[in-house]
Amino acid sequence: SQFSQFFGPTTIRNNANPRNYVYTELGDYSAVTGISHLNKNSRIHYNGKVLTGDKLEYHRNTGFGKGTGNVTFDDPKENRYIKGGYGEIYEKKDSAMVTDKPYAVKIFTEDSMFISADRFLSYQKLDSNNVKKSYLRAYKKARIYKSNLQARADSISFNESDGELHLLKNPIVWSGAKQISGDEIKVYMNTQTEEI
Repeated sequence: SQFSQFFGPTTIRNNANPRNYVYTELGDYSAVTGISHLNKNSRIHYNGKVLTGDKLEYHRNTGFGKGTGNVTFDDPKENRYIKGGYGEIYEKKDSAMVTDKPYAVKIFTEDSMFISADRFLSYQKLDSNNVKKSYLRAYKKARIYKSNLQARADSISFNESDGELHLLKNPIVWSGAKQISGDEIKVYMNTQTEEI
């Protein structure tokens, strides 16, 4: 049959890359269009990352996926997840977007950093030495909360691989009794010791 419905635990694997797959306990799949609708305890696994949500849709041919309701985009390699009401993934570009009251949590060994904003973008990009770097962007009304640092700015760009945090447009940073403001603020974190 060209159309399948699932009423129990089901996994659909990508033959070219078996690590990329979808899982659901209620949904359907069209072999003609390559589109899956996932409606219960569903996950989209791609490139070591996972998108979950109340309702998911995945397009096998394009690598596009979207989720609505209690969306979580988890990136275990970066020890970071983003939660929100709506999310999209772009498997072939190795990127994701989360909106609808989103927040991100970057987990460190001794601490965590919470970031809130109107929209998050997460993506991978090769640097000049052909090394893949992970980036997190937070747009509009961005806020950061960490035990030794609080900040706000219109937008934030975070190079997670190198620990560079850029706060853009009217940024303010508080650390202990100190306050810093300016047109743009750059914060550098040691990715090994997690110190600022």
